[in-house]
Amino acid sequence: GTKYMYKACLGDYQSDVRYFKTGSQYFNFVWTSDFHAYSNGTRLNNSTANINDILAKNSGADFIFSTGDIVAHGGTYEWWEQISNINWIKEYMFCNTLGNHDWMTSAGTEVKHGANSKFFSAVSNYPKNGYGDQYNVCYYFYYGDALFICLNTEEYTQAQYDWCESVLQNNTAQYIFMFQHYQLFNKAGGANSAGY
Repeated sequence: GTKYMYKACLGDYQSDVRYFKTGSQYFNFVWTSDFHAYSNGTRLNNSTANINDILAKNSGADFIFSTGDIVAHGGTYEWWEQISNINWIKEYMFCNTLGNHDWMTSAGTEVKHGANSKFFSAVSNYPKNGYGDQYNVCYYFYYGDALFICLNTEEYTQAQYDWCESVLQNNTAQYIFMFQHYQLFNKAGGANSAGY
């Protein structure tokens, strides 16, 4: 429940002041997704207005949580930069999972077009407790009495499954949140092939 203020510094450079709050027994968070920041800023502005309304109506939150696609395509750095400059990302801890748009380039979502998780990882600083080349993409953290596990729905592998199983077996929290970009069930109520 402690609030911290910090700056990132490198040589003479100092970032804006940013904040985060450590976990406590009771906490709340804003869950958002798919605002696809794009060149004209309209999508991000609309999402930010919604997030700011939620924060105002609930007297803030402990953190902001996203299930991906925060940029229109991850290969365009300026859209990640847009997000880094909005008010709520400076005022709250933000956790996110890789979405298919965060993974892709302007040419598409296929690896042959340059799509990969490196865009997401380059602009993020999540716990380095994933596996293989998925450190900072797949990760977990404890917040209060809850375990949050982030999965990569673009690269389902046995290694990801084994890592997740190990995290669950070593869990000490009462509550578990597993999050990924794709939903487990489709709109008809059946298993969504990728997510499931």
